[in-house]
Amino acid sequence: MRRVFAFLVLLTALVMASVSVAADEKNKDPKARKIVDLSKVASYPSGVYNIEYDPKTGEITSLLVVGSSRISTVLGAAKGKKVASQRASIEADAEFVKFLKSEVKVYEKSEDEHAIFQEGNEGNNKDAMNEAGKSLERTSTKYERSAKGFLRGMQVAHYEISEKDKTYYLVKKWNSKTSEATKKTKADLDSDVPAKKGTPSKPGDKKIEDKKVTIDD
Repeated sequence: MRRVFAFLVLLTALVMASVSVAADEKNKDPKARKIVDLSKVASYPSGVYNIEYDPKTGEITSLLVVGSSRISTVLGAAKGKKVASQRASIEADAEFVKFLKSEVKVYEKSEDEHAIFQEGNEGNNKDAMNEAGKSLERTSTKYERSAKGFLRGMQVAHYEISEKDKTYYLVKKWNSKTSEATKKTKADLDSDVPAKKGTPSKPGDKKIEDKKVTIDD
């Protein structure tokens, strides 16, 4: 009886240990990431948020950018929402470029690859920054070309339409891997939300309905 009891105790301990190890492995999973409430981010003022860094180099790996625009229904709701989405996208892009110019250092790795580091970030690895190559001058043509390349890597992550505020809220996501991949292609990617298929609204239709859409990676 004692042997059976001892065996059961040992078996229970092994099961608990295996569960603990599995949990630890899950937490170490590089694909594991914290869930961000994009609807909450969309309510923030226009700007850059949720900046994530490479823990080894301090390089910025991803961030979110918020833009918004009032929806005018003078020419109908459909036209108003389309124009507002374009303006919100332009505003988000402008905020990202402003962020690059005021808070970021861009380093050239090669002809088509660049790394960006936030100025004053304690996590910056100076050796990695030096190895990345020379810093691009903010006013140079090369910097402008690099900024355009970064913009092509921006993707729509979430958008909302508010009936009460008559406002279009947009959240874009920038990812370093996506940015480098798109810069290496000749085609300029359009990251705006694709037009919804179906019968367009009549010019006289000025009704705006609440809507929230999150686009998975």
